[in-house]
Parts: sequence; C-alpha cells; structure tokens
Amino acid sequence: MDCNRYEKLTWDLFAPRGYARLVEFLRYYNGTGSPAESHSGIRWVMPRLATLISINGTTAAPVANVTLHGIGFRDTTHTYMDAWGVPSGGDWALHRGGAVFLENTEKVQIESCGFRDLGGNAVFLSGYTRNVTVSNSTFAFIGENAMAAWGFTDDLNNRTDEPTLPRGVEINGSSGLQPRYTTIVNNIVSDIGLNERQSSAWGEFKACLSLFEGNIVYNIPRAAVNINDGFGGGTKISKNLLFNTCRESGDHGPFNSWDRQPYLTDVAEPTTEEAQPHTTSNVSPRPLSLVPAYNDISGNFIFSNYGAGFGVDNDDTSSYYKISGNLFIGGGGVKCDYAGHDKYFFDNVLIDQQGGAACHHTCAYKKPYTDHCYNNTIVQATRTPGDLGQTSDVFAIIWFCNADNPARIMPDYDNSMLPVIHSNRIYNSNGTSANVTCGYSGPDSATTVSLSVFLEHGLFNGTTVHSLPEDSTVVAWGRAVLGMHP
Repeated sequence: MDCNRYEKLTWDLFAPRGYARLVEFLRYYNGTGSPAESHSGIRWVMPRLATLISINGTTAAPVANVTLHGIGFRDTTHTYMDAWGVPSGGDWALHRGGAVFLENTEKVQIESCGFRDLGGNAVFLSGYTRNVTVSNSTFAFIGENAMAAWGFTDDLNNRTDEPTLPRGVEINGSSGLQPRYTTIVNNIVSDIGLNERQSSAWGEFKACLSLFEGNIVYNIPRAAVNINDGFGGGTKISKNLLFNTCRESGDHGPFNSWDRQPYLTDVAEPTTEEAQPHTTSNVSPRPLSLVPAYNDISGNFIFSNYGAGFGVDNDDTSSYYKISGNLFIGGGGVKCDYAGHDKYFFDNVLIDQQGGAACHHTCAYKKPYTDHCYNNTIVQATRTPGDLGQTSDVFAIIWFCNADNPARIMPDYDNSMLPVIHSNRIYNSNGTSANVTCGYSGPDSATTVSLSVFLEHGLFNGTTVHSLPEDSTVVAWGRAVLGMHP
C-alpha cells in the first residue's frame, strides 16, 4: 500500500464526508489499482450494532426459561470506545455489554450456537442472573471476552443519600444481584481479545458459584480463565484443555485470579447435607461472611507455553483455592502472591517444570493462614548448568525464608509462618538433589538452598528426589491424573 496515500486517507477522515471517503477507498482500492472484474459484486458491510439479542427482565420479574439454539452470531461493532468500568480489585476492566446480553434472567440456555467476528464481548451476564448455561458452542475471532459475568454490589451501610462510591462497586453483595450458578460446558474458544488483550474465554467479575467444564481454549493473548476477585467463591474449573494462552503477554497463566478486596456474601462452604455449590441454587440461606467458599480447579490439562509462567497464577491476595488432579506442561505450578493464603495445591502432575516453581510462594503469611503444596509429582526440565552447577530450576520459592536457617521465621512484612510443603516427588537430571529459592533478594549463591537442608531442619518432610523416568512412565502418569484409560 502507498504509505503517503494511507496517511492522507487517515487525515481525510477528519474532514467533511470522511466516512464516505473511507467507504470509497475500501471499495475501490486494493493496492494494485481498481478491483478485478470478478470482484465487482463484493459488498462491504459496516457493523452498527454491538448487541444482537438482549434478554432483560426486572429483579421482581426476571425473564426465565429462554433457549437460544443453533444460532450464528457475527459482525457486531467494536465497543472499546464505549463506556468501560473497573468491576473490582483485579487488574482487568471491561465493557458491560455483549452480542448476547443477559440481565435479570433465570434458566437461559445458549446451546450449539456459533459466535464469530464480533467486535466486543460475545455473551455477557450482568447483574442478577441464575442458572444460565452456555454449552456446545464455538467462539472465534472475538474482539473482547468470549463469555463474561459482572455483578453489582452495594454500600456496606446501604446509604442512598451520599454514597461513597458509584453504584455497584462496594463490598456488600448480600442483595444477590450477581450472576450465580452459571454453567459453561463443552465449548471451543479460540482467537479472542483481538481488540482488548485483557480478555478471556470466561471472565468472572463479582460473580460466583460457576461451573466451567469440558471446554477447549487456545490461541488467545491472555488467560483462558480469569477470576478478577474473591467474590463469593464456589466456582469450579474442571476437565478443560487450555493451551497457547498468554501469546501477547507475560506474568500470567492459563488461569489467573486476583482478590484485593473482601466481599460480604451469603456464599460459604456447603455442609455435607447440602448440594455442591456450583450445581444448584436450592440451598438454605447462610450467614453473611467476608470468607468465601473455596474455588476448585481440578482435572484440567494445562499448557504453560508462550508467555504463561504458571499453570495457575493466583495473583495478588488470591485466597481460598483447592487445586488438585491437574496435568501441567511447562512453566510452574501455582503462584501464591502478595498476602494470598489458604490455597491447597496437591495431587497434581507437572511435566517439564521450568521458569516458575512448582510451589511458588511470594507471600507473607499470618498465623494460621498459609498456603499448602504437597503430594505432587514434579518432572523438572533439564537446563544449561547455572552458576552453581544446577541443571534444573528450583522446585520451590519462598520469599520470607532465611537461607542460613530455613526453620527461622523471617518477620519481614509481618510474616509469621512458612508455607506447608511436604511429600512431593521430584524427578530431574541430577537424580539426588533439588533446590529451593530462600529469600527475596540477592544473587543465586545467597538464596539457593538444597532440599537436604530443609529436610535436616524437619521441613518438607516426605519430599524425595529421583532420576528422570522413561517417557512411557510420564505419559502413564498424565493419563492417570486425568482419569483417562491406560
């Protein structure tokens, strides 16, 4: 394309009839002159609608029992210049809208639909929604999120005269005006976030009690699943295949979360007599609490390639997660970051662990709230020998740890305890030793501590080191942890 002509066209857009000039340019200029005769019948379509279907009742009379089946949705306009908001304490912002927009709805089903070439979000759940299901659908070439949910919260004192913050952004979630019991199953999502890189297949913003299961997500710029806050909890991420994520970003993973502010909700751990929290809304009310139910991440096949550093990136203050029975390829396992706590990482298989640690703890812990990393199988990647001769990356990182005496509690940032790490099985090219980063500053020579030192101090009990296994053995471990037939 003639660069001078392109620049002139750009300036012409600001002149009278600029839009018409653009249409004329697109219709008649293809870089080589007038279009070929065979292309003379092509029509250019300029999208004007951001929303194709809106289902919106009232809180007193929500719209219920609507099914969208076998419908193709495409060619909506972009929304990145429309109104956006910061929904909660996480890093992401978004537009409250989508090609299919749901608010004040119950039991809406979106099944066997196709979403393609959309400028903004594809499916958006806003405010009060219950038991929405998106299943067996495809999403490709989406400008923002494939599916996202964003609820409302209130002022803690229910002030209406002079609210301290705009409507919908404070910590009181007791009104229930949030998406709950959403089911996202058996969908295929690829090539999203074309206009907004901070986008995901499923984005949860002040929503809870969701089920994201059996989905395939790939070729995206950021995390496949993002939980932007700790609102309510009770979400289950299970049996998904996530790969080729974080292709245009780093310091992230196929799964990402934040949790920088507390929320008051009636969502708590169910008793043994109650149903699992992600399956039904027919449970008795519980007392309001700032402590959420645990989120569950289990049975997933997760690749940490491109810019993904960890299979599960539990970022700033993320708390109350159970992460078990997953197969991770590349990168690290779980990142426990900045005042997060009560995360349990266990019974996972990590293959080609490198870059990020399997047990990565950059948190200051307050008794008795800590993180746990145990009973994992860790096959480490072989690397070029480092300054200390190590041929594998560290399997654990603990910032508030004294390299001279790992049993001594470092009081920095009011830290009062170590993470609980034990019974992990490590396989590497050395076959007899593994290392831990102990401390948050200084060269490797000052912070690298052998596993044997921890064992001598009565820490990391039951953790063992072995030679690299045969490929067939590793494959068998991966199939077993995912529940696949041998």
